[in-house]
Formats: sequence, structure tokens, C-alpha cells
Amino acid sequence: YKSTLARISSTQTETKVRLEKARRESTEALAAVQSRLQQTNTRLAKLAQLNKKKTEKLEALVKETFDVPDGKILLVNQRYGTVWINLGRADALSRQVTFSVYPADSSNLAKIGKKASIEVTQILGEHRAEARVIEDRVSDPIMPGDVIHTPVWSPGEQKQFALAGFMDIDGDGKSDQHIVRNLITMNGGLVDCETDAEGKRQGKMTINTRFLVLGEAPGAKGKPGVIQGYTKMIGDAEKLGI
Repeated sequence: YKSTLARISSTQTETKVRLEKARRESTEALAAVQSRLQQTNTRLAKLAQLNKKKTEKLEALVKETFDVPDGKILLVNQRYGTVWINLGRADALSRQVTFSVYPADSSNLAKIGKKASIEVTQILGEHRAEARVIEDRVSDPIMPGDVIHTPVWSPGEQKQFALAGFMDIDGDGKSDQHIVRNLITMNGGLVDCETDAEGKRQGKMTINTRFLVLGEAPGAKGKPGVIQGYTKMIGDAEKLGI
């Protein structure tokens, strides 16, 4: 009898040990999954913030006085953060173009701040597209009739740009000129002239070049070629009325 009790007690102890081990392993596995999920969410948040900063930086670099909107908001789904606009295939609109949103009664967009930003996700027709809201304010939501504008795209027109100077968007001390170029082309624009790290010009500015995007000017101790290239780009732009 005592031998049987001892075996039962031993079995119970072993079972308890196994259960504790399984519970501990399960807890550790769950913690590992939650940690990886948190790391992924953190990376996604950083990427979203970086993309927002890049877009804002590009908007700051490209300055234009404008009065006429490019289009308007037709419909809004506040719940899903989706809007529909009156631009589409016939306007040469493409996916990933971003627009700033302004109140419907805006008389001069250059004098007021944007209320939201949207990014085109689908081209639905000749003059209709779907876009997702990437930035807005709860106190001033996007409404049907609100107007939209972007400095790097116009209906049926490919805007042309020139780039000069040191462009560091994320503050790491390295050139982000390729990112600025990609943002412009992604939004339907064309970079037809730019200076490289040595100040040498790639491409050519013409009367069709509409914007000169200037980065940081080279200092007095900069390379002579870089200083000369930067200065000449500004001079040529002035001659062309850019």
C-alpha cells in the first residue's frame, strides 16, 4: 500500500513539474511574441513618422504661390479614413500622389495652412480616385467640397524640377537627395537637372523647368566645385525665370 502511495505521489509530483514547465514555457513564448510585435509596431511607427517628415521637408523645399486648387473632395468615409476625389485617369493621376487638403471656401491656398493630407490609393475612373487619409484633425475633419493641392503635380501636366545643394532630410549628416528625387517622381514630377556631390551638373535646366529645389548651401570652406555648381544653378534658374 505504501509503495502504491509513493508511486502516486511521485507521479503527481512529476505531473506538477511538467505542468509548471509547460506553463513557464508558454508564458515565455507569449512574452517573446509580444516583444517581437512591439518591436514591429515601433519600427512601423518610426517609418510612418519618417515618411511624414520627408513629405513635410519636400513641401518646405518646394515653395510656390498658388491660388487654384488641383481638385476637390467628392465623398468622405470618416470611419475608414477614406476619401474620393474628382481626379483620375484622364488627368494623368497615379497612385501614391499626396495632396494637401484645404477648406472648401479657401480663396488663397498660399495664405492658409492645410487641414489634412491624403494619398491616392486607387484610380477608379477618368475623373475619380480613392485616397487614404494620412493626416487630419478631429476638430476639423475633411468634408465633401474641400479642395486639394500638391506642388509636384498638376492635372495632365508633368512638372519639372532642378535640385541643388546638400539635402539632409533625417538629420543624419548624409545626403538624401535621392529620396527627394524619388518623392518627386513618385508624385508624377520629373527631375531634369541636379548637381552631384562634387557640384557637377547632371541633366539640363530649360524653360520647362518649373522649380529649383535648394538644399543647404555650401559653406565658405566647401569644395570649390560644389560652391561653383550651386551658385551657377541659382544664376541659371534666375535667367530662365524659375
